[in-house]
Amino acid sequence: MATRIGTDSKKTAVIRHLFFSRWSKETKSLENPKITLDNVKDAIETINKDATGGKLSSSNLANFFKDFIRRATSANKNWPEELLQLQWTAEQRTGGNNCFEFVKYADGQTEPFEESFGPTKDTPTHRMQSITIPKASRELGRKDEQWLLQVAVQQGLIPTHMALRSSHQIDEIVHLQSSLKLRKTEIDALFLAQLVVGNQRCSALITCEAKHGESILPDQIVSQANAASISNKTDWIIPMAIQVMADPGRKRKNIGGLVYVCEFEGFETGKTIDRTHLRIASDCLYEFHPPIPGV
Repeated sequence: MATRIGTDSKKTAVIRHLFFSRWSKETKSLENPKITLDNVKDAIETINKDATGGKLSSSNLANFFKDFIRRATSANKNWPEELLQLQWTAEQRTGGNNCFEFVKYADGQTEPFEESFGPTKDTPTHRMQSITIPKASRELGRKDEQWLLQVAVQQGLIPTHMALRSSHQIDEIVHLQSSLKLRKTEIDALFLAQLVVGNQRCSALITCEAKHGESILPDQIVSQANAASISNKTDWIIPMAIQVMADPGRKRKNIGGLVYVCEFEGFETGKTIDRTHLRIASDCLYEFHPPIPGV
């Protein structure tokens, strides 16, 4: 009998197929946990053959897993129940023909995709002006990452945070580029900082991931930082992320939205890190006044 696949379960069925097509019941292990774009395409075609109703397209394979994990809440909801019981999750892999890799839960992990980073009760809030953004531009604000980056760069959000919250002694930050597309990743915004470490003057590349209401994904932070590290252009790498947050306590229309900024612990250029090395060094919620539509 053909299986009817609903909109929310299409990718779930594909992921389940990919997992159990390489799962050994005897050894309780996977023959090869790494999934390529070709593997995903083949799995989609297999699932579509047995499905009635709408079918899943294989025209945008590069975003198959990226879109699935865009929000931790929905990713957890749609993760195959069998993998929940076996305590297997997955991490995004980019570059070449890579898509993602199945991995076992880490020690203490309770959900396949956890909201790893975000504000806590101890996160401070800082008010920032937005009157230097022309009113016409503010009125054209959009709910997307490009507009968030434009506001962040124009209003000096990263320099403000590093000056007020970071433990680094930074005396200059310049914005180098936005939407920097590399072979294995894309860096939303790249900054160059001059700082003092110990008694020595050093330089650092700051990689910045931007999210508009979506989860800050550790794998993306790591891949951006490592891509900057292998360039050997500076002495240090400092990963950062910015995220538009909903403010459920906001009741007055003249109160702007909140942008969460977090700085992760830096590391020396030439080294590589993984998600276990990510530690928040500083964070803050920024509130723009007057309000900026889309932020």
